[in-house]
Parts: sequence; C-alpha cells; structure tokens
Amino acid sequence: MAIDDGIDRPRGLDPYATRAYPGREEATHTSWVTARTEHYLELRAADRRPSCCISGYNNPHSPLIAPQRFLDLYRGRAIAPWSFPPEREAERLAAGITDERLVQAKVGYYAMVSEVDEAVGQLGRTLDRLGLTDDTLVAFRSDHGEFLGEQLRWGKGYPAPDCVTRVPLIFAGPGVEGGGRDVDRVAEAVDLIPTVLDAFGRTRPPLLEGTSRWAELQGLDSPGDDGFALTEDTAWKALRTPGHRYILHRDGREELFDVRAPFGECRDISADAGATQVLARLRHHLLTRLFAKERALPRAWPY
Repeated sequence: MAIDDGIDRPRGLDPYATRAYPGREEATHTSWVTARTEHYLELRAADRRPSCCISGYNNPHSPLIAPQRFLDLYRGRAIAPWSFPPEREAERLAAGITDERLVQAKVGYYAMVSEVDEAVGQLGRTLDRLGLTDDTLVAFRSDHGEFLGEQLRWGKGYPAPDCVTRVPLIFAGPGVEGGGRDVDRVAEAVDLIPTVLDAFGRTRPPLLEGTSRWAELQGLDSPGDDGFALTEDTAWKALRTPGHRYILHRDGREELFDVRAPFGECRDISADAGATQVLARLRHHLLTRLFAKERALPRAWPY
C-alpha cells in the first residue's frame, strides 16, 4: 500500500550513479547527526554523569550522493575498477557493468566515506574541547559493507563475501593501547557489547553473545577464541575463518571459498578432493555454534 507523505521524491534514478548533493552541506544527514551528537556531548560535559551516546550515520550507502567537495577529492585520481575472474567477463559485459561505471561508483562511495571520516574527526575534536577525551571510550563500527559491483552485484546480501561483511571495528580511549595498532584476528559485531562492559568493569549477562576484546585492546593476551565469525539468514548460515568462508544452505547444500586465493570469493571449492577436512571442521563448528546460540532461557514465570 502506498502512503502519501507529501514528500516529493525523485523517481527512476540509478542508486549507484554518483551525484553531488544539491543542497547546503550542513543540511546533509551526516552533518545533522554530527550536530546533534555535539549537542549531547555539551550536555554531558555540563553534568558529568555516566552516559552512552550512539551516533548513527547512514553513509556510506546508496544512493551515492555526497557534497561536491568530497567528490572532488577523488576526481582525476587513478582509481582501478574491480577485477573479475576470466570466466565471468562475458557475464559482466552482458550486465553492462563497465569499468567506467565501476570507477564512478567507487568515487561516490569513497566520497561518502570521507564525509563520515571528517565528521568523526570533528567529534573527536569536540571531545578534546569539552575535556571529555580522557574518560570516554569511542567505538567505531559499521553494520555492513557493499558489493559496489563486485561479483556483478550491488547492495548487500548472500553469499556475504568480505566486501559485504568485513567492516571496521575501531576503539580509542582510556585503557586502549595507543599507536594505531591493528589486531589481526576475526571478530564479530556481537563482540562490541562484551568489550564495552569489560572496559567499564560491568558484569556481563550470562546469555549475552560475543567475545570481549578488551584484553587485546590493552595489548594483553588474546581471549583464545577460534577465529570464526558467523553470518546468518533464514535460508543459509556462513562462517568466516582467517582463510575460508563456509556456507550451509537450508537444503543441505554446502559451499566453500578460499578467501586467500586469487578470485577466491568467486570460486566454490567444496567439491575439491583437498577440501574434505576443511569442510568437516567448519561443518562441525557451525553446528556447535548454532547449538550454543540456542541456550535455554531462564524461566520468567512458573508453570
């Protein structure tokens, strides 16, 4: 059912055709979120009560629209299109996914990333100005990535390759070892809450999913987890390890991708003779992981 909300929206526009934002830069969603966050931080600085602030930026996301000055950062730069396996070149051309279309989409996406990057830097300077930096833990993460033409796809979804599921997870603040250190370990979005609770010495609810990364952020020993990340859908489940992506479909069909091989995200190796042991290991881990997620909830009422 269509609802007439009185908003005049453009129709028939390609969401992956890069365009400049037509209005004032301070009127973008990114600018609005930044301004509201700064207002909240000013209130917090005044009363100094413990608090939590979540700033949700829509960008980078289709449609690819960014202020002109961020687009200008990438105009004329040598930006390469994605590479495709030879067996998919004919399909690529038939779909009209030309190098030119891929590069212009990258320009728009990168420009939106730069807009958010500048906004987050502005919030960091606001923390400094208000004297909040030394007692504020900042966590930066994204909910998903974007095909952006990779694998001849746009948007997000199955089979959840790295371009869709490998997203930033960045921490800064008191207790975090400095120097811009990278931790080369598979992590999950559900690790965020246990990490924050650990950082502030709060008790973790017994049924909370995820692994705390607080020890790693302090430069201490890793938590000893197995390096698997789960992606879920009602029709399939996927595991990402440091070297593979395993997918189990509802009908029992399996797929296995060697993510370290050339074009590894595009080539299913589950039928290869040498993949038998990897399949067995990941199949076992997926089943035990799903059983662990179905832990019985405590009774909230008597029977």
